[in-house]
Amino acid sequence: MRRLALMVVAGLALTAPTFADDGKTTVADCKRSYEQCVAECNAKYPEDEAAEFKRAACGVPCAASRAVCEAEAGYDAAKPEVKAGWEKTKETAKELTEEAKEKWEAMTEDEKKEK
Repeated sequence: MRRLALMVVAGLALTAPTFADDGKTTVADCKRSYEQCVAECNAKYPEDEAAEFKRAACGVPCAASRAVCEAEAGYDAAKPEVKAGWEKTKETAKELTEEAKEKWEAMTEDEKKEK
C-alpha cells in the first residue's frame, strides 16, 4: 500500500500538464498530459498478463493527475463568471440596504417604535 502511495505521489509530480499560451490549464491540456502518461506506462510495461497489474498501478497517478488538472481547469474557466456573480450580489445587497435605509428614514418615530 505504501509503495502504491509513493507511486501516486511520484506520478502526480511527473505528469504535470502542459499549459496553454496564456498560462491557464485547459481540459484539452489535461487530456494530452493523461494520454502521454498512459502511453509511457504502456511502453514501460508491455501488454502481457504479468505486466497488467504494473500497468494499472502506473496508470493510477495518471488518472489522479488528470482529475486534479481538470478541476483546476474548471476553476480557471469559472473564475470570470464567479467574479461577475459576486459583483452582482454585492450590488444587489447595496441597493437593498439603501432602499431599507430610505424607508426607515421616511418613517415617523411612532412607526419606528412599532417595528
